[in-house]
Amino acid sequence: LLLSLWTLSGNLAQTTPGFCTLPSRNAAYEAVASDDKANDGHPAHALALPLWPGDAHWNSLYEYAVMLSRVRLVNGYSPAAPAAYYEKVFKKYVSLNQGHATDEQLDGLLELGVRHLLFHANVFPEKVSPFPAAATLRALVGHPRLALIADDGQNLAFRILPKHPVEHAPHANWEGGLYAAARQWSWNPPLEIVNAQSAPIEWVTPTGPAPDLRFLLRLGPGSAQPLLLPPGPEGSAQLTHPVPGLPGWLQAELPNFTGTWINAHSGPVVLEYALLMAGELPAPGPDGAIRIAPALLFHAGHSSPGNDSVVFDPETVPARRVLYGPNLPFPPGVYDLTVSYAAGSDVRPARSLGFFRILTLPGDKLLAERNLDAASDHITFRAIPLDADPICFEFDYAGQLPVVLREIKLVPATLRLVEK
Repeated sequence: LLLSLWTLSGNLAQTTPGFCTLPSRNAAYEAVASDDKANDGHPAHALALPLWPGDAHWNSLYEYAVMLSRVRLVNGYSPAAPAAYYEKVFKKYVSLNQGHATDEQLDGLLELGVRHLLFHANVFPEKVSPFPAAATLRALVGHPRLALIADDGQNLAFRILPKHPVEHAPHANWEGGLYAAARQWSWNPPLEIVNAQSAPIEWVTPTGPAPDLRFLLRLGPGSAQPLLLPPGPEGSAQLTHPVPGLPGWLQAELPNFTGTWINAHSGPVVLEYALLMAGELPAPGPDGAIRIAPALLFHAGHSSPGNDSVVFDPETVPARRVLYGPNLPFPPGVYDLTVSYAAGSDVRPARSLGFFRILTLPGDKLLAERNLDAASDHITFRAIPLDADPICFEFDYAGQLPVVLREIKLVPATLRLVEK
């Protein structure tokens, strides 16, 4: 007995037990369970997103929501996923992780009795998609055969409509074309590809269709202009072209959804950086300001389609880095950068909400860092020089008060740096 007590006390001394409160309800799953119009007297069946091969620990979150709602899922957790599940469910519908849904896929789900999609916005690591959860949500919300029926800021429920549906009211959606980038490659020293040779850039999970999907390449001094080749028989070679307003950068269409080969077809190539991107690069609007919606970056917390803000609540979001991106190059210049935000009701002077940082990639070089004061509603970084480097904004949340990040805005600096 004494030995047992000694062992127990020793174990407790080495660990810090933690406790958490599990949610007692899930509004999205409840909406699916009670959607009589779609269920038509049948048990509610749904497909939960992101879709995993079947043995991912993330699926435990889906299983808990099922326990609360009694919704039946096509995909759940299994310590050993059957081969039939991998072939007939995961491979067939994995493109839904990036919001790409064909009529054939949706018809197939309806034939299985699956009448809903459930999207877990806060269960979206980078391995799922090269773009943030907002990119997938933007595609799902804009799909003519998907009707958003519930949104609690973290989980969203969609009803799958027939191929020729009656008209349904469209939901608010993000209008901006920004896609923050997750897949990046850097070389230090630069990667040198000798004339007529090639070097691969590949990944495991295929990239789904996205608007203006392309590679951006940053070349080193003395580099020739490369050609992009597909890694296999599918796809076609793509010429690289300069990116207007971004010196040293080239772009080309993606030759294949699983990668590319960089080919030195016209002379030796010196490659410093590469990234996979879609949509629009950060650029000034009609008023000369570059505006970045926090909801379109990689983030935890709560956001809803069409709303640029992100809400961080200490009850659901722990203290840590909770937002980052877009990991894209900005037009060279000197900028004043303003972060607009709002604090929760329990405001005390000088109480920190967290730290906002501006970094350049690769290497996470810190350009500036400021504390978000709960007594204010914005911070401004003066005269920040940007030199066409990929930029990453970070918010390190203190986890003490609710915070709403509203907007990140860059305008030409009112103060100018003086060279010495």
